[in-house]
Amino acid sequence: DYPTKLTVTPAGGVTAAAPLQKLDEHELTFEVPLTASAAGSYQVPAELKFAVCTATTCDPKKQQVAIDLTAK
Repeated sequence: DYPTKLTVTPAGGVTAAAPLQKLDEHELTFEVPLTASAAGSYQVPAELKFAVCTATTCDPKKQQVAIDLTAK
């Protein structure tokens, strides 16, 4: 009922394809293809939505995160 989701909000010369979510038995990872229009360092804001669940309840959460990108 509470899927984990990463929403990337690129700006300032960075574009992003949709994040690809990978889940294995013990780990969740995201691959986020980013493209910079010029060389330099960028910080790409994103929001991670997830839930912390117990046997009886789930508590939806949102966390602001940033992806560091260095383009050469």
